[in-house]
Amino acid sequence: MNHQSSSPLAHLAAFAMTFVAGMAASAALGAYTRYVRRQAARAAPHRPD
Repeated sequence: MNHQSSSPLAHLAAFAMTFVAGMAASAALGAYTRYVRRQAARAAPHRPD
């Protein structure tokens, strides 16, 4: 069994890439949520008060 240990820098790089991907996914989900809410508000009939 050939097991090579990776360097601390490789672990840091993997963490950084995962963190950035998570931030991008979070921002994209937030933008999509705002878009869907705006579309729903436009499509909803307006009721006079």
